[in-house]
Amino acid sequence: MLMSGYQTILQLSALVGFWGAFAANAIFSDASNLQWQLPVVIQLVPGAFLLIGACIIPETPHFLASRENWTAVADSLSWLRQMPQDDPKLMEEVHEIKLAAELNKAMQNRQQVSFFKEAMSKPIRKRLGIGIGLMVAQNMVGLNALNYCTSVKLGKG
Repeated sequence: MLMSGYQTILQLSALVGFWGAFAANAIFSDASNLQWQLPVVIQLVPGAFLLIGACIIPETPHFLASRENWTAVADSLSWLRQMPQDDPKLMEEVHEIKLAAELNKAMQNRQQVSFFKEAMSKPIRKRLGIGIGLMVAQNMVGLNALNYCTSVKLGKG
């Protein structure tokens, strides 16, 4: 459910970007630098928020658990959940992360399987086929052709 939300936001953002470029193309004359500058500035705003957020947010609890830094795991989780470190639910989650890290470490110690062999196993192969099929279908809806034809019609191509 969460991934589909991210994909929806990604597609809506692309749609807004295409319409913004179309609007800038329609509103500003060919001689105006605002025709390309305005869409670029608008696209820089989310990137700036992402950069600022990347500097503020702590390391993820699972990354810190892979380094076996349990105090930092509790600190990071406390910050992310906005809960005190002695909260029972937070302590339970720290314990679950510790168990997951130990399980992950045990899985890494088992015999390594090649990426290609694992990717071609039946359950992964089916998922891979669905993902590739969705990407092909997404590109077949004609959005790129619409953008190209619109730019050619407006004399930009």
